[in-house]
Amino acid sequence: MLFRSLYAMYAKTMGLTKQLASSGRDRYTSEARQVIGWLALKTDNLTLTQVAQYFGRDVTTLSRGVKRIEESILKSKTFAKKLENLNNTIAQA
Repeated sequence: MLFRSLYAMYAKTMGLTKQLASSGRDRYTSEARQVIGWLALKTDNLTLTQVAQYFGRDVTTLSRGVKRIEESILKSKTFAKKLENLNNTIAQA
């Protein structure tokens, strides 16, 4: 799946109306970028550099964010299930 399709599907599923490549630094927007980065790595075999460039972010910042997502998956079964369901939906598309 192309990254733009992944981005669009995630945005639609989560009801995002905001442009995630914007300069917004609020928690909701940042977490959404991190989750999309994580999903892109898992489903598209993209590099963090490619994802960071798409969002206009530093690769180090995105890398830390993806690590936080992975830590959240380990800590929260609810969050892990949410991402698993989202990943399955994307895989079926």
